[in-house]
Amino acid sequence: MNSYERVIATLEHRQPDRVPYVESVIDQNLMQALLPGCDYYHFNEWLGMDSVGQNRSSWSRDNVQYVDKEKGLFRDKWGVIRAFGPESTPAPVEGPIKRPEDLKTYTPPDPRHPTSWGPSRRSWPSTRARKPSPPRPRRLLQPAFLRGMEQFLVDMIENPDLVHQLIELTLAHDIRAMQRVVQAGVT
Repeated sequence: MNSYERVIATLEHRQPDRVPYVESVIDQNLMQALLPGCDYYHFNEWLGMDSVGQNRSSWSRDNVQYVDKEKGLFRDKWGVIRAFGPESTPAPVEGPIKRPEDLKTYTPPDPRHPTSWGPSRRSWPSTRARKPSPPRPRRLLQPAFLRGMEQFLVDMIENPDLVHQLIELTLAHDIRAMQRVVQAGVT
């Protein structure tokens, strides 16, 4: 089986020739240490992965809205303050929803924005087209980032309704973004 057949067989609950090898995010520093000068797509092929991800961990220090450039703090499009460090994925530091009532006035990013799901398949090198490229949600932990991880965990006990509202908010965004991707046929 080739990569495409292997992934499709798995999704269709058929037995592939081996378990598909898929990795959604690979740190840029790791890629450069193992294969200097490569980009994500070259590294993907070098490893023999069966799916082309979006490698959404690669944030650019050049096009973020800094709140404190000296400390490497910036606000992402969800309003979460993040800090650049040695890893390619900046760590969330502070969420925009400080009090439960802040959720009433909070506005998530536009799920129709072209960057909601990252680069479209059309923007990838044509040699990668033979691999499946399923869209993946950008923020699996986004509900926790909106409040801050520690407060989110406390909310699980003290305010589970707020936790559900935060999860619903981020899921609604992801569903609308996925619908846009499917309708546009950009995967």
